[in-house]
Amino acid sequence: MAILKGWLEAKPVYYLGEEIRLRFFLQNEGKDDLYVLTWYTPLEGLTGDWASDCLIVNYGERLVPYDGRMVKRGNPLVKDYILLRAGNTITADFKLHEAYSISSPGQYRVALNAIIGDSFSSEIDVVVAKVAGLNQDTEEVVLLGDGIAFLIEAHAEPLRTRGELARALEAHDADEGNADEEVPKAPVFNGGDASRQAIVLMAHNDAYLEGTQAIARLTNDNQYEKWFGKFKSGRFNQVRRNYVNITTKMSIAIFTYDLTESECDQSWYAYTYKGTQTVFICSRFWNVYDGHSNRAVILHEHSHATASTNDIAHTVPGCLELAAKDPANAIQNASSYEFYAETL
Repeated sequence: MAILKGWLEAKPVYYLGEEIRLRFFLQNEGKDDLYVLTWYTPLEGLTGDWASDCLIVNYGERLVPYDGRMVKRGNPLVKDYILLRAGNTITADFKLHEAYSISSPGQYRVALNAIIGDSFSSEIDVVVAKVAGLNQDTEEVVLLGDGIAFLIEAHAEPLRTRGELARALEAHDADEGNADEEVPKAPVFNGGDASRQAIVLMAHNDAYLEGTQAIARLTNDNQYEKWFGKFKSGRFNQVRRNYVNITTKMSIAIFTYDLTESECDQSWYAYTYKGTQTVFICSRFWNVYDGHSNRAVILHEHSHATASTNDIAHTVPGCLELAAKDPANAIQNASSYEFYAETL
């Protein structure tokens, strides 16, 4: 098991309207050099673009929710690993305000809630990982800590998160009407040729159908318990509401699919932001790997956009373990909704 230690540093005082830059440190306390997967940590900004909820941010006693990209990923590529030599420490600066709303003066506290999902002791293993996926012998390393505190003083209008910016861009374009009977509204497209638009349109329609089938089949049975955990009426009703909200939104709102691959990473299928009506399709979508279907990717992203689901567990084994050990989080997990619907 990798011996890794992570921590954060911040200035004691920041001002509203300025960038809130923090620094992340990761130290290899072991005797072997390691290639470390940067996903789900602030290190991701060194190899691509930071896109995961890997911090616990509090404003006073209030939890500040993550409001960055919600990404559906494939297997990692070689570029997603970074070399951390034995005894060395690497750092990554990141902009906290891009993913967590720093909107009021006062004291904030930030703690790590990051996961090193994979690590290898030799470069050849990284090449193998590109083809075969995560190293099945590697245990996840969870980086937790007491966190750091800093003060925000009033100065100017606060900078907006990526999610706030995305919702603001859509505000004048929102188009909703009455629900069409048992059909989703036709989406619109930004970019992409006719053949790719047709693929996404089919996936959009199939995702809607899969969602409606999930509602019809949803009951207190082994399939429900497998993906969402032990039955409890409140949790069950929340799962139903989420599927209903997803399909209802698809039937009354005109969604946009952006096929320009803007700000995409090579290992991403798609991404969106909570509370929006745009799904950004990335290059991995056109060559579906890892047992995912195009409709599953679309359903996954709509669960983020409409039902505000999170990315807690990502793989089938991870989702099964989450359901068994933590049903309260399973019903908030996007991949659980995806896999339940796909396996009916």
